[in-house]
Parts: sequence; C-alpha cells; structure tokens
Amino acid sequence: MKTRNISGRILQAAVALALAAGATGAHADATLDKIKERGTVTIGVLANGGVFGSIDPATQQLVGWNPDLARELAKGLGVKAELVQVQTATRTQFLISGKVDLLIASMELNPERAEILGYAPTPFFRVGGAAATRKDSGIAKWEDLRGKPGCALTPEALLDFCQPRMPYFAVPRYLRVLDDLPRTENGKVRKFRLRDEGVTGDTWDRDAAGYRVAR
Repeated sequence: MKTRNISGRILQAAVALALAAGATGAHADATLDKIKERGTVTIGVLANGGVFGSIDPATQQLVGWNPDLARELAKGLGVKAELVQVQTATRTQFLISGKVDLLIASMELNPERAEILGYAPTPFFRVGGAAATRKDSGIAKWEDLRGKPGCALTPEALLDFCQPRMPYFAVPRYLRVLDDLPRTENGKVRKFRLRDEGVTGDTWDRDAAGYRVAR
C-alpha cells in the first residue's frame, strides 16, 4: 500500500485514533506538546494481517493501511513516526501506561472505553454484513430479506455442528473470527503468529461461556 494513496483522505476519513487517557482538551494539548518537544510520535499499530496491517517478510517492516496512516499522521505533525506493534488484548494498556502516544487500530467504541479513551470524531471503518442464500431463492437485495426466516452463526452453533463430527478432545475451546489470516508472501498461513497472540480480547471461550462438550 502506497502512502500517496491515502494522503488525500486523511482529513475526511477514517481515523480511529484513541488518544491518551482522560481525553480532556488540556490533556490532549499536553500530549501534543510532548510529541513536538521530542520530535517523535509513538504510535501503537494493530497488525493482525491482511490489508490493515502486517509485517513484510522481506523487510520485517510494518506495512498496510494502519502503518501507512500512522506515518502520514506523523508527517502531518512534522515529527518522526515510531511505530509499535500492539496486540488486541494489550493495546489499551499500552496507551494508558504511556508506552504509546496514540493508537491506530480497529476498536469498537463502547461506553466503557469512552470513559477512559478519546477517539477521533470519524470512524476508522464501518463493519458491514453479508447474507448467504440459495441461488434460486429470489433474494437479490437486502429488502428482499424482509419477512424471510433466517439464522446467524454463533460460536455455540458452530460447536454444535462440530461435536457429532469429531472426537470430544478435538472440539476447540477458543474461537476467534478474523477478516483475514496472516500469510507469508507465498500465501502460507503464519500459524506461529496466531499462536504467539494467544487468547485475545475478541476470543470466545467455551468454558467462560458455560458451553459443555459431551464425552
């Protein structure tokens, strides 16, 4: 992804920046003053693979939408960018503890987070949905779904499907949905990266949910 492709969109779109805790105007000004004084802005970047962010295997540098946006932001501030890769489970702690000045990452805005984090006024991206139908269903647009019976896939439903088809010890305890899997330049899945991330904040735990696997 080339930075020139996003530079013209910085002001009008897309920035889900979580600023330092407290999120008052005075606090934000103080953070900006420190950034200007240092000549460097430390930006936490979520890079879980796919177009939003990953590590280039050839250069071991962070690449993708999130890193490009971070570098463009630093350029706009007139300072150098220091990128820190963060994980879903620890990104907020990095911000609150001062390890990073701000985050560029997909993060759901909810009341709990709004109490301790300041967000840029525009969303990073909007999450959409998809409907799977039979080709002969006659459903061609969203309006055609009105009044039709449907279903949504839940973790419990997925494990209900797995149980009769595999040994009990093979039924997964943890489930996590990703937009894309981290891959090498040859297209192979980087399993070690998923293992290193471990149980993240968006991982569903069957034990915590009270789901029981029959033996």
